[in-house]
Amino acid sequence: MYEKKTSRIGNCIPTIPFAISYEVVFLLFFTCICASVSLLSSCNDPYAGMRFSRNFRETHFIELQPFEYDRSVKPQLLSSKIRVVYGFRSIINPELLLPNDLLNYEKGRRYDAPRVLKYLKELKSDSNALIVGITSADIYTSKRDRSGKIRKPEYKYKIWGIFGLATCPGNSAVISTKRIKHPDGRQYEERIIKIILHEIGHNLGLKHCSDKKCLMTDAVEKISTIDNASSELCRKCSLQIGE
Repeated sequence: MYEKKTSRIGNCIPTIPFAISYEVVFLLFFTCICASVSLLSSCNDPYAGMRFSRNFRETHFIELQPFEYDRSVKPQLLSSKIRVVYGFRSIINPELLLPNDLLNYEKGRRYDAPRVLKYLKELKSDSNALIVGITSADIYTSKRDRSGKIRKPEYKYKIWGIFGLATCPGNSAVISTKRIKHPDGRQYEERIIKIILHEIGHNLGLKHCSDKKCLMTDAVEKISTIDNASSELCRKCSLQIGE
């Protein structure tokens, strides 16, 4: 469910006056080729994150948008954790109800997560960096194969319950606390924090990390993976979005 930006490199060989020496022509051509390779690498590198300056992080906020949220973890705590890991300050929006047309009842009451992301984009202020929806309601997506078709058996994967979803890179994410309940309040709190930070990482362009202790490790549909992961980025992931 990632959104990936691509770019095209046009013809960059300049028109050279006949009087210019062959050395100058070669230098210009070599510089142009190097620039093209650099641009292609940054566009297609599956591990390339989005870098934001310290000034940008200070002046552009992350919006936390509660939807039917039981506030078992105070948004203020989530805001402080976001600040520590990513350097962005957060603002907490007034609570809203998700539109009923985003609901699906095939497997109980669940909201369509990809459509929630689109709805969040409409809510986000243009002056802020991104927006994260937080809900206690159940959310789902459809699991698809490489061809884009829903995986088989379709009855299992068409309405697939998830912890969270984000555009990668992008500016909207949503997490649900429905599937991560735990009798230990502290562990429940840690789960929510890790999932929010994980989805924000995707918004910033980070892919899943092979380091099982990294915040960006793939949960592979197991809550135990989240419990075993850290609430911090590994050095490799941190460098990808650093200044």
